[in-house]
Amino acid sequence: GGRLGCSAGAGVVTATATQPVWVVKTRLQLQTTRHAHYTGMLDVAQRIAHEEGSHGLWRGLVPSLCLVSNIALQMFLYEELLSRLRVKMESG
Repeated sequence: GGRLGCSAGAGVVTATATQPVWVVKTRLQLQTTRHAHYTGMLDVAQRIAHEEGSHGLWRGLVPSLCLVSNIALQMFLYEELLSRLRVKMESG
C-alpha cells in the first residue's frame, strides 16, 4: 500500500508541476510559421495568464491526473515483482 501511494503522490506532483510547461509547448507547436502568434515560451505563458487567467496554464490537468494511476500501478507492480524475485533468488 505504501509504495502505491508514494507512486501516485509523486505522479500527481509531477503532473501538476509540469502541466504549464506542456500547455506552453503545445501552443507553440500548434502555431504555423505563416501565422505565428507567439514570440517564445514566456510570451505564451504571459498571454495565457492574461487572456484565460492563470488556470489556463493548467488546462488538461484532469486527463493527465487520470494517467497517473496507470503509471503508479506499473511502478508498484515492478517494485513488488522485483522484491519477490530477489527473495526467491536469495533463497536458492
